[in-house]
Amino acid sequence: MHGNFSYSTFGQTVTGAWNYELGDTTMAGDSDRLLVNGTATINAASASDVIHLNVMPVEGTLSPGDYALVQANSLSVIGSASNSTYRIKIFDAQGNDITADIRQTASVANSVNNVVLNVSDTSANLNWAGTAGNAWDVDTTGNWTGTGGPRFKQLDNVTFGNVANKNVTINTHVVPGSVTFDGGGGSTYIVTGSGGITGFGPVHVHSGTVQLKNAGNNYAGATTIASGARLEVHSASTGDVIINGTLSIGGVGVATGGPQTFYSDDLNGVGGVPLNGTTPDTSFDGSAWVAAATFENNGDSVNGTAGGSATLAFTPIDGSTYRPETSIQNVFGDTDWFALGFASGQSTDNSSNARFITGTPEGLAWALYRGDASTNANQTFLGDTDVEPNSGLASGREWLVDANMGGGDIAIRLTLDTTGGAGNWTVTMEADTGGGFQTIRATEVLLDEAITSVGIANSNTADLTGMITSFSLTTDIPTADPLEARTLTVEGDFTLDPGATLEMDLFDTDDHDHLSVFGALNAGGTLVVSFTEGAPSPVAGDTFDLIEFGAFVGNFESIALPALDDGLLFEMIQNVSSVTLRVRYAADFDADGDVDGDDFLVWQASFGVTIGGDADGDQDTDGDDFLIRQAQYGSVAGTRSTAVPEPSTMIIGSAMAWILGIAAPQLSTQRR
Repeated sequence: MHGNFSYSTFGQTVTGAWNYELGDTTMAGDSDRLLVNGTATINAASASDVIHLNVMPVEGTLSPGDYALVQANSLSVIGSASNSTYRIKIFDAQGNDITADIRQTASVANSVNNVVLNVSDTSANLNWAGTAGNAWDVDTTGNWTGTGGPRFKQLDNVTFGNVANKNVTINTHVVPGSVTFDGGGGSTYIVTGSGGITGFGPVHVHSGTVQLKNAGNNYAGATTIASGARLEVHSASTGDVIINGTLSIGGVGVATGGPQTFYSDDLNGVGGVPLNGTTPDTSFDGSAWVAAATFENNGDSVNGTAGGSATLAFTPIDGSTYRPETSIQNVFGDTDWFALGFASGQSTDNSSNARFITGTPEGLAWALYRGDASTNANQTFLGDTDVEPNSGLASGREWLVDANMGGGDIAIRLTLDTTGGAGNWTVTMEADTGGGFQTIRATEVLLDEAITSVGIANSNTADLTGMITSFSLTTDIPTADPLEARTLTVEGDFTLDPGATLEMDLFDTDDHDHLSVFGALNAGGTLVVSFTEGAPSPVAGDTFDLIEFGAFVGNFESIALPALDDGLLFEMIQNVSSVTLRVRYAADFDADGDVDGDDFLVWQASFGVTIGGDADGDQDTDGDDFLIRQAQYGSVAGTRSTAVPEPSTMIIGSAMAWILGIAAPQLSTQRR
C-alpha cells in the first residue's frame, strides 16, 4: 500500500474482521501480509472494541514464531487500542472454529512498525495405534503414539502405519496438519463415520489400500497416491490430486449382489508355526491373522496358560447380513472354552485381557463352548465397551439348548443382521454338535456396534486342547442396493500420471460416478469404467456425464469400457469442459440417434475406402457392416434394437475396451 493505513475497531459483534491465510513458515512471501509504505494507525474508541483476527493455516499447520500481519514504516496505536484488542480465531477449510482444540497458542503484539501474530509451541507428529478402539476424535480417545500423544489435537500431523487395527471411525471434523497412510503392501485401511477431514493439509497414500468411506471429507490440501497404492474415496472434495497408483471413485467394481466371502481359512499349515501374521486362504483385502502365540497355523491351540484370541480385521456396514462360522475338533479339558465372535480391537497377547472378556479385544457378540460343561454351562454374550470391568460380559445367557455337555466336536455360527440400520443391528447364535445347527441364543439387538474384528478366542490352554479346522466370514448383500454413485470434487488440478489408473462406475444415467475438476485435468494414465453389479443394460441414447474440467491437457494412455448389448457401442465425446460417454447403435454412422437412409449413404460412400461405415469394429467398411445396418434399420435411440446377425467375420467387442487418444472433439467408439 503506497500511503497510510488507518483501522478503527468495531464493537464486540463480528461486523468486520482481518482475514489472513498463513503458511507453515513465518518467512516473508509464505503468508498474507499488509505492507504499508507510510504510517499504519490502529484505533480503538473504547476498551470494549475489538479487532477480529481470523486465521486459516492454508498449508496445514502453523509454525512457532512471529507472523508479520502489518508491516509499515511506522505504527501508531491510539485510543484504547492495545495488544489485547485482538480476538484471534483459527479456522479450518470449512469455516469451523478450531482455536480451542490446537496445541498452540497465538497472541498479537503491536511494535514500532509491525503488527505481529506470535505462535507458541508446535503441532505434534502422531502415529495411529488403534489400541483404544477405532475412534479418531479430538482430544478424547488415546489411540495415538508419539510426542504429544496419546490423543489427537487439531493441526497435528498423523501417520497410519502397519499396525493391527486398520479400522478408523471419524464422527466429527478433524483438521490434521498432514495425513499419511503407509500400512504396507496388501494392507487395507477402512475409514468410516459421519465426520471427516476438513483441514488444509495434504493426504498422502504411500502404500496399501485406503478406503475413505466416511461422509465428511472436505479438505483443501493435495491428495497424492504413490505407485502401487490405491485410494477408494466416496463423495469428497480436495485440493490438487496427483495419482501414480490407483484412484477409485466410490470403490468401483465392488459386487453388490449375492453372497460374498470375506475370509475363509482351512488352517492347513504345517504346525509349530504361529498363526499370527499368516493370511487366510481367502482374504478380501489381504488382511492377515492377528493372533496370540497360543494359535498355530494348522489350527492347533495348545500353548500358553492365559488364553488369547485370533482375529481378522473387519468393520460391518449397514444394510447387510454377516455370518462367521468355525469348526473345532476334539475339544477337551475341564471348563475352559473356545469362542467365536465379533469384537472391538485385536491383540497378539497371551493374556486374560485378550480373550473377549475385557481389555482388547472386547467381545461384542460371541458364544463359547467348554471342554466340560457339567459344572459351568456353555454361554453366549453381548458386550458393551462402555461397561467396566468385563465389558464383554455385559449380557450373558446360557445356551437355549443342551446340545452337548461339552467336549468333542463343535461348529459355531453367528448371524449379524445390519439391515435395520445403526442402532438396530441384531445377532442370532447357533451351534452344531452333530445333529445340525440349533439356535443357542435367539435374535437380539446388539448393545454396542463398534465392531472392528471377528475371530476366535480361548480361555486357558493349560487344561484345554482342540484343533480349529475351519473359519469363514460370508455375507449376503441385498441385490436391490446398488453401489451408490459418488462425486469427487477437485478444487485444483487433477494429474493422472503415466502408469496410473482412474476407476469410475456406472449404474444408470442418473446414478453414476462423477469427477469435477476446477483446474486442469492432466491425462496420462488409464481410465477404467465399469458397471456396478445389477446395473440395467444401457440403451442407445443413454448419456453418462463422467468428467468436467477447467482445461484438458494430454491424452489418456488407454480407456477401458464395459460390455454392451450386441449392436451397441460406446462413444466418448470431449468438448471444451467435459468428457461424456454416450451409447449409440453400431449402424448409426452419422450419430444422429437413429438408423435410416442417411446412414446407408455414409456406408455407401465409405465402402472399401474408409471406416466411416464400420459397424462391426473390424476397421473397414464392407458387406458385414451393411448387414448390421439392415438389421438395425428403423431403430431410434431410447429403444432396443432388433437382434444383430453374427456372420463369421463379425467382431463383437470384448469385455473391456480400450481407446487411445482423447484429444479430438469426437473421441472414439467401442462396439459390443
